[in-house]
Amino acid sequence: MPLATPPPREQPVIPSGPAQATIVSTPRSKRSSEAPSVSKSSGGSQPGKSAWDTHSGTTGVHATSAAPHPGVRINQYEMIKMIGEGGMGTVWLARDLRLGRRVAIKFLQSNQPELTQRFLVEARTTARCQHDNIVVIYDVGEHNTTPYIVLEFLHGKPLTTYTENGQKMPYAKAVEAMCSILRALQCAHEHGIVHRDLKPDNIFVMDSGTIKVLDFGIAKVLQQQQQASGQQLSSGGIRMPSPLELATGTNTSLTRVGTIMGTLKYMSPEQWGIGIEIDHLTDIWACGVLLHRMICGRHPLHPLDGNQLVVTAMLELPMPSMAEAAPADVPRELIQVVDRCLLKIKEQRWQSAAELLKALEPFLPGRRAHELEIDETPYAGLSSFQENDAGKFFGRNKEIAAMVTRIRERPMMAVVGSSGVGKSSFVRAGVVPALKRSGETWETLVIRPGRKPLEALASIIWPMVQTAANLSDDLDEQKKLVETLKKEPGHLGHVLRGRARRDSSKIMLFIDQFEELYTMVADPEERAAFTACLSAVADDATSPL
Repeated sequence: MPLATPPPREQPVIPSGPAQATIVSTPRSKRSSEAPSVSKSSGGSQPGKSAWDTHSGTTGVHATSAAPHPGVRINQYEMIKMIGEGGMGTVWLARDLRLGRRVAIKFLQSNQPELTQRFLVEARTTARCQHDNIVVIYDVGEHNTTPYIVLEFLHGKPLTTYTENGQKMPYAKAVEAMCSILRALQCAHEHGIVHRDLKPDNIFVMDSGTIKVLDFGIAKVLQQQQQASGQQLSSGGIRMPSPLELATGTNTSLTRVGTIMGTLKYMSPEQWGIGIEIDHLTDIWACGVLLHRMICGRHPLHPLDGNQLVVTAMLELPMPSMAEAAPADVPRELIQVVDRCLLKIKEQRWQSAAELLKALEPFLPGRRAHELEIDETPYAGLSSFQENDAGKFFGRNKEIAAMVTRIRERPMMAVVGSSGVGKSSFVRAGVVPALKRSGETWETLVIRPGRKPLEALASIIWPMVQTAANLSDDLDEQKKLVETLKKEPGHLGHVLRGRARRDSSKIMLFIDQFEELYTMVADPEERAAFTACLSAVADDATSPL
């Protein structure tokens, strides 16, 4: 289902399937996305009645109409606002009054039995796949004959945000995202479930960096005969769509039951109704298209669109190699991995999500490390890992991804832990190299407060503002700079922003051993001035600092 205010979505070609489930919300002043997920049904008694309750203590006063409204209570859920709307239904942000958490509720607005059946397929298949990278189902129910699914409320953005308008992702970042997708697929395939509609709209990047796979609405449950309105929904023996049904451009036309199912740009040859059974290798094909699009900024068959994509089903015509569009820094071996995903004879592709995952893991950030010499150790001993030790720093990939994602929108973050757990190493050898590999230009400035924290701050901006011609003048100007920081805490941010604008870069100021501000500095005014300078640097989420 389209978002409330989304970029144009590539709609799946399905038998009038249910509303899609990706949703958007924004921390601070910028928009971000929030998407839902679902779990098992619960009815039961309600907690204490509210002023909105009427009959049976379950439904608010506005819930007598078919459509939900803000403030209405449906079972244990209080509607807050609609956050997504499409031709097949709506998605609402709601409050779970029983458990005290926010959820997303997906309502299907259709009386067609096949749509209700498809809606239930989504709930059942998603609930069967319990995995960190698959959206969670909390509940299913019905309100005035309208079925609904209750899903976890996700904060972040759909992958579409990072791939639209020809955007490219650094290949290591694309591989990192794909590895999470493949772990989700591995779980689904182990349960005999094929997603069949993998695309950027159905991949959600949370603020924490976690990837979630959404929308199992047209998933195929292998070795089961899914029926809707008396017609089979399997892949064999179905007719090819007409050119009218495959209208070019927006790809929003939907076919009837018994035709192809999927999103044209991501459909495997067997999904085009050529009589080849659909199985888990259809998802491997979609992974290849996703990787190509993330790394190269375009579809493998660009500029073909709409009914022109029917060439996908022509087995005698091979797909073009990613080498034709890949950036120069993409390893040849990675291009070969992606090309194998897009072999039209499915038996020639990678034969499982696990096999493709193993092939991609060497290209993850930090994995292409130098080999250790015979007398070299990967351990830093009592000292911290440094940036040039990134190749030997491992085991924190999940935390690094989370911080790299958050730091772009949160101008001040703290890494907190007991002494000796590796906080400094995490930033120096983990976060800093990851930022520099992200495709953005980052400069890192590192200080320790020590006994004179304002002098430490002055030392990092002194080279940016110095005008002295000799050592004596140098020392005088440094002292004046310390006094300026005391009187004008915003001066530090002003100088750093000027540096960032000049170099078209972003700057991360890393305060290591922050506890020294309290263990080594007795003067409370000095401490207050130091923290005031930091606060002034981190006063704006849109700043490059």
